[in-house]
Amino acid sequence: MSRYIPIEYAQMKDLFFIDPSSPSGLSRLPKRKHTGTLRDDGKGRKSYVVFVSGVGTLAVSRIVFCLHNGSIDPELQVDHIDQDPTNNSPENLRQIPDYKNARNRKNTNSKTTNLPKYIRVARTTSKGDYYRAYVPTSNGTQSKCSYDLEFLVKWRDEILGSDLHTTKNGSDSHMHART
Repeated sequence: MSRYIPIEYAQMKDLFFIDPSSPSGLSRLPKRKHTGTLRDDGKGRKSYVVFVSGVGTLAVSRIVFCLHNGSIDPELQVDHIDQDPTNNSPENLRQIPDYKNARNRKNTNSKTTNLPKYIRVARTTSKGDYYRAYVPTSNGTQSKCSYDLEFLVKWRDEILGSDLHTTKNGSDSHMHART
């Protein structure tokens, strides 16, 4: 069973077209009408969705990616390179595994707002804030805790620096995340 609802290019090209003038980046055929409803996921992130009869509710980003590239892998996520989930420009979309998409997500958690990415306050004690760093990797999430924020930032950067970047089309390149 696929992680996402399978999207058939042939069906999508008969229903929609990529439209830069539409707020969602997509318009419906045959009337060439802008389409897409802005949905809030409850975690402070908003993105466009559209209902397709006989298929269900689909993310506009997945349809745009499919129309632009001719297909879409139902096991991979569509990542918004600029971290703006309302920007469905084809140049801003790429398919990547879950853990790489999590790395590109903005911090929206109140426990992490003013902290480096992937680090949050685990608890506050009489010694001060006790931090937890967590880094999504291809083998799951690695985590480490410490009162020393600088130590955790260095540890996080070592983990991130050893992973591969993913290019726009979803293939791996051998560029390091940090230099």
